[in-house]
Amino acid sequence: MQVYASRPHTAVDRPARWLVGHEVIRLAPGATETVEVTVPARAVDHWDECAWAYESGKFTL
Repeated sequence: MQVYASRPHTAVDRPARWLVGHEVIRLAPGATETVEVTVPARAVDHWDECAWAYESGKFTL
């Protein structure tokens, strides 16, 4: 399973969606399972001149 983030209104040059977390799961055909994917805070940070920075506001996962 892959989790992507997006943010339509941003001042940061980002792709439309970017990968922020993933988990490997194996299921039998037709099976269902609840999966928890941890998204580290740094996954939505960006490099700003000489340090990592966070653009405050909401992100869509």
